[in-house]
Amino acid sequence: MMPAILWKEYREHRMVWTALACVGAASVLSLSRMAGAGWFGAHPGGQEGRFVAVALVGVYALICGAMMLAGEIENRTMPYLDALPGFRRRLWQGKFFAGVLLVTGQIVLLMGLGAAVSLFESWSEAGWTFAGMLLAGICGLSWGLLFSSLGRSVMSVILLSLAGLVLLGFATGYLAVFFTRLVSAISGTDPTGDPSLLWIGFYAIIAPTALVGSAFVFTRLDRSRLRAVPESLRTQGRAFHASWSMLFWLTWRQARGFATGLAAFALFLGFIVLLQSLTLWPMVTLVVGVLCGATAFADEQQGSFRFLGDQRLPLGRLWVAKVGVRFGIAVVAALLVLAPSFVAALANISESRWNYPEGEYHFFAHVFHSNILVDLCPPLLFLSLWLVYGFCSGYLFGLLFRHGLAAGVFALFTCSLTAALWIPSLLGGGLHAWQVFGPPFLLLIATRLLMRPWAAGRIASWTTAVRLTPFVVLACLWIAGGLWYRVLEIPNVSPKIDLDAFRASLPTPEQDEGGRLFHSACLRFWDQHLALQSQQMPQGVAPGAMGGAMAPVAPGLAPPAGAGGIPGMAGLPPMLGADDGQPVAPPLMEMERARNALEHGWPADDHALAVWLDKLYAGEWAPMLKKAADLPTGPFDDVRNMTALTLIPATQYARDVAVVLAVRGLQRQAAGDDEAYVENLRIGLALSRSMRDQTPAIDLLVGRGVERILLTGQDRWLEKLHGRPDLIRQALALLSRHLDETAKDGKDQEAIEAFIGRNTLDNPLSMLQEVRTFRVDQPGQTSSLIRDEAVWIATAWLVPWEHARQDRIFHVLFDGDQKQQRWLIERRNELGPLPQFGPNDIMRSLDDMRNLLNKPGELCDARVMQLKLALRWYQADNGKPAENLDVLVPKYLPSIPLDPYDGEPYRYRLSRGEVIEWPSDPPDPNARAMPPMGGQPGAVPAAVQPPTRKIPAGQGVLWCVGEDKVDDGGHRQGRSPKGETTPGEDVIFLVPLPPKVK
Repeated sequence: MMPAILWKEYREHRMVWTALACVGAASVLSLSRMAGAGWFGAHPGGQEGRFVAVALVGVYALICGAMMLAGEIENRTMPYLDALPGFRRRLWQGKFFAGVLLVTGQIVLLMGLGAAVSLFESWSEAGWTFAGMLLAGICGLSWGLLFSSLGRSVMSVILLSLAGLVLLGFATGYLAVFFTRLVSAISGTDPTGDPSLLWIGFYAIIAPTALVGSAFVFTRLDRSRLRAVPESLRTQGRAFHASWSMLFWLTWRQARGFATGLAAFALFLGFIVLLQSLTLWPMVTLVVGVLCGATAFADEQQGSFRFLGDQRLPLGRLWVAKVGVRFGIAVVAALLVLAPSFVAALANISESRWNYPEGEYHFFAHVFHSNILVDLCPPLLFLSLWLVYGFCSGYLFGLLFRHGLAAGVFALFTCSLTAALWIPSLLGGGLHAWQVFGPPFLLLIATRLLMRPWAAGRIASWTTAVRLTPFVVLACLWIAGGLWYRVLEIPNVSPKIDLDAFRASLPTPEQDEGGRLFHSACLRFWDQHLALQSQQMPQGVAPGAMGGAMAPVAPGLAPPAGAGGIPGMAGLPPMLGADDGQPVAPPLMEMERARNALEHGWPADDHALAVWLDKLYAGEWAPMLKKAADLPTGPFDDVRNMTALTLIPATQYARDVAVVLAVRGLQRQAAGDDEAYVENLRIGLALSRSMRDQTPAIDLLVGRGVERILLTGQDRWLEKLHGRPDLIRQALALLSRHLDETAKDGKDQEAIEAFIGRNTLDNPLSMLQEVRTFRVDQPGQTSSLIRDEAVWIATAWLVPWEHARQDRIFHVLFDGDQKQQRWLIERRNELGPLPQFGPNDIMRSLDDMRNLLNKPGELCDARVMQLKLALRWYQADNGKPAENLDVLVPKYLPSIPLDPYDGEPYRYRLSRGEVIEWPSDPPDPNARAMPPMGGQPGAVPAAVQPPTRKIPAGQGVLWCVGEDKVDDGGHRQGRSPKGETTPGEDVIFLVPLPPKVK
């Protein structure tokens, strides 16, 4: 029959096929000629030709499909075909196959013609064009056949098919846009993505539906004929499919009342879950799963209701039908529970997703108002875990117990316990689906083996125990193995530092009287400073708001890149504004004027600053500092119980203490007391050593800043010092002793940071709350919820396997090799909050700390000051400046200090009145802005000469090579305050000249 149909369709369609083929060929050739491509030349742009070819294939396919069935009715040949011995199904198949061949012929013709006229510039263009023709042919033929099965006139069917395709295009276009927006909201991608591919996909998916509809409508006569055929003959060939369909139908008939009630109840619960979705979702879906599982056999347990069990149906198929229908009901019910929260999240997308363009957006984190679903728990795992455990447990106990209430109670108790085992791991991050879903699936498989005892009424027998016990044991082992794997998947790194021994080596507060006194003195200093400031502030302005020390910092946070400006502030945070958090210049209060005095010398006309210093020194902090300097050096901060977020305010106040010590010495020098600065230098250097003795990295850096502040003030002191070689010798001795004692000030730093990290891990609540606060990028997050999340995670870490896991992560962070730490970085989003606080933070802090501690510039200022003091001592003794550094050895210095950049002695020369290229000082931020300079429009600006500095004759010039390690002769000062030099630059220092004798 098939060859006859193909011959018939060929005879009827050949004229139309030829006509459309000629139209297509003419269109492609004309477009090619108009584009100036010639016949076989390279085509400069055949996009229009390719589009026309695809459109022509779609048009012909639509016409072909319309002619297939409607043409038979229009030509009145359908009664003849119906009278033939055969079914319409075979006729439809033959016509469809003929249509496919005809459309394929059009595609082959147009593709070959396009290739002949070089319509395709590459194989990819040819491939995409061929795919477009196939899609257009399938869609056109499908919709033509669908309307052809409904119509009686070919022309009307063509018009209806065309109208249907246009309407379908609009409908699928809107659907594609909607789904693109929905997917972008859920995945956090750009909502302005191109929906074209999704639109084409919808078109392709709907085409088979049109074919099925066409065949269903056209073959309705076959179904009416089959009604007269005996049932045994009609179902003989499809008994297998009928048994499955009957089982699912009977199972659904039993469950539909339950499903209706559960759906209404689930929707009600959904509005309850909306109030506290993160905590209520697990409980509600657990109950839904138990209800669906425990009631699966409720109608089959006793009496006349044991219909399916008594029908001797295949137990395997019955089990599959029960599981499939009941789990489907459970999934639908869970979706109804989720629906209100889902809709509420979608309604708020406009004010949540696109108001956070700089941050990653997570839709389900917004649905449940929790960032736990961002970086710890996979959303799909959180959504499905409770439902699966509840259903599998309920299904098992629904077989074991004939009473539904008993089955539900035991199932709820069992699944609650087993699911709760995974809660710490969910909060710990990095949980895998195979770990979670293995045990419930094992119990579900066990229920298949219990079907025969259940059907025989012998569920309470030893057979049940024998069949069930291995699966229960295997499920328990699976859970234990999954939990243990959470520990084993983290590399086991041996600790490099014995933290217990290190803790034992730290001095106790009773043994560290000097460090405690320094710490207390800095706090008392700041109290005194705030008291004075409050007396001068206008009403409504808080003390400390007009400048001064920084807000307290925590030792576990990496020191920012630097603040610059005042010596000793490099590597420390800048002052922040109260409103927008941006660096601002504070008003010129007394502390700021004191800092200016370090740069420019004591202002003799600033009476207010002198009065302020006198009042400040009236506090008890100054005697405490002096007493502490007389005691052995001890740690400024006690790190034994310090965590990464312990506030250490005294550390920040120490910088201002150093400023006041230096300026007080300059004030006393201006009053004729040259010895005061040396004494304050002794106290300040002792404070610096205390801050660099077994303290956090931030303390060490501030301690070095204290040293630089004092050395800057010492330059001003030398500029005003007449002779006094005895005082210079004392200052040089103090500085040399200080350098000897701080030569290895960072040797224990990594151990200290690891020790602080261990304390943080043992007391993680503050760290977790800080991490959760920094991750507030989802609407609905509140401070109470953030604290609750931190408490949950901290509690989860107390569970033995999670604590062991975090302990291994900690050792990889601090003790792992580069490969292990890189592995941790790549999986940081799977391993919980600790590797998110590091390795990005901890490892970066450690790297920054190593770089800061080992920077050559950290030693440069102090070594240069040794040379400055020795040169001034030589000049005071001999009445003239030294011609070279060799004359300083051995009387003034045991050896020439080495340049920390290249390990060679410092370079020195005596100026003969030279000019050195020297960057100008940064402008005063409080100075009034200068008006812009005028100029003629179009005038060529004059060449800007580099700023220079005139060095008086007889002044010593010292220099080191800087970061480039190239000695350029000390004629051009480096522009970077960090020692970074470019070719031709060095880091230059000037020896302060003694004041002229009046």
